[in-house]
Amino acid sequence: MKFLILFFLICSPVWSKSFEIEGVKFSLEVKSDWVETLGLFDIPLTLSGPMINNVRPIITVTPTEMTKVKFIEQKGNQTNEDYQTERKRWLATHKGNVINFYPYQKIKWDGVEEAHILGYSYSITENTYDEKTYYVLCNGRLFHLKSLVQEIHFESLKEIDGIIRSFKCQS
Repeated sequence: MKFLILFFLICSPVWSKSFEIEGVKFSLEVKSDWVETLGLFDIPLTLSGPMINNVRPIITVTPTEMTKVKFIEQKGNQTNEDYQTERKRWLATHKGNVINFYPYQKIKWDGVEEAHILGYSYSITENTYDEKTYYVLCNGRLFHLKSLVQEIHFESLKEIDGIIRSFKCQS
């Protein structure tokens, strides 16, 4: 087992890459077996993890027009209720079920001005997903980061969270 872990660490080095989207510079640290795609489905940056059974974990990075996140924090529990209501409505149209909600949290995050997270896990037909939404204030601009992970990749959830939390603003 130790040999296998060492093998993967050697074969999948981490790279730090700088990006600039709509005039805002930031960096992310990602293992070399992840694929970076710009402009996929009009999403400025998509990171796709290693494929297993034709499934990849996905991280997206999208700047918003907003420059503050106070709207989230000031609503508190209302943010959770609104989010849960919308997610349940979306799942109903796709014949899915909620498994678990991750409540809204304002989190400490080095390299950004402010960060917030919420999310949920759900099932549709025979597939189970974990989806997290992050709002990150970077150089006065609010970014929306999202992870979508299918059950076959659940053992990578910490790695995926680490990639997202490696998001750092640059001057």
